[in-house]
Amino acid sequence: MNASRIFLLKSLLLALPLPLLLGALLSGAHAQDASQVLAERYPPGSIETARRAEAALDDIATTRADVDRFYSNQRAACFDRFFATACTNDVREKRRAALTKIRKIEVEANALLRKEKAAERDRALAERDVQAKQQPVRGLPISGTVREPEPNTRDASEAPGDRQP
Repeated sequence: MNASRIFLLKSLLLALPLPLLLGALLSGAHAQDASQVLAERYPPGSIETARRAEAALDDIATTRADVDRFYSNQRAACFDRFFATACTNDVREKRRAALTKIRKIEVEANALLRKEKAAERDRALAERDVQAKQQPVRGLPISGTVREPEPNTRDASEAPGDRQP
């Protein structure tokens, strides 16, 4: 083989994986960007209403599905490499970092929704207490005196034959 042919083969072998590597890097940036964009859209302390918390949870579900799909594809691509373990460990770490960003937002949104739900429950209990105080007592008042039995009814302690005419 002449030198020019060897050079051509080497350059093809080096040039061929470069676009694949760039594609993988750009795609990896996309998945991390998705979690980063979500973190920028919902910075800490920015979720102050139930509507915003529900929107954040919807965005989180979509972003988490995208991140999971991307990293499962990346992990599958690792098995084509010679050092598959190192590659899968790297993919796992990047996925964990992306999901950590997402999880912080999810915790904040769920905390606000729990707080809103507890406040609504407290309002309902307070309203029920006010209504209970406004309505008259339905039961019989306790007088503290013993009632006399009505004349038509028999006392349970009396035997049927002990009755006086």
